[in-house]
Amino acid sequence: MAQDPGTPGTRGLSLRAQQKLFTRERLIAAATELFDSRGYVDTTVDDIAQRAGSSRATFYLHFSGKAEVVDELWATTRVGVVDLFKELGTEVELTREWLGEWLGRTFDFYTGNRAHLLAIHQAIAVEAALADRFNARIDEVETSLTQRIRAARQVDEDEAHLRASLLVMQHERFCHFWLLREIPFDRELATRVLRELWWSEVGDR
Repeated sequence: MAQDPGTPGTRGLSLRAQQKLFTRERLIAAATELFDSRGYVDTTVDDIAQRAGSSRATFYLHFSGKAEVVDELWATTRVGVVDLFKELGTEVELTREWLGEWLGRTFDFYTGNRAHLLAIHQAIAVEAALADRFNARIDEVETSLTQRIRAARQVDEDEAHLRASLLVMQHERFCHFWLLREIPFDRELATRVLRELWWSEVGDR
């Protein structure tokens, strides 16, 4: 949510800088709402500016286009994803119960960031450069998992990375259709089945 100039989050900034930040956040919020209701492709820069109570010229003072708005959404959203997966580092003493609880938190992350994640997925389907950056950043998610699998299964780096990639893709696609596209699945069942699938790869032996 955009902050009004003068709120605690903008203290220390000049009035001009506060206003600039407020306008940028308002444009991002407007774009997110429109991407959710109309879709990325059918939303125009003019639509975003109008929803934000701004102008096309003002939009271009902040962003080069719609893709840059989505790139910023992903830059902030990915932090939560990376932090979650870092918890699977080899320092953690993994149990089935912990893994099930961790999966639950990943589901909550998808639900809590549904609008942003939908916009990101819509954009990467049509913006090649954005898709390349998305894929490069996903590699961060796989790093901790790769090391966990290598230690658990005693396989080489290449095989561990492939297994990590398959798990991440499985998780991401399932959450996309279940929690973003809202295809109904039972949460308790989903947690149990995914937990067992993941345990077979990352569980301590």
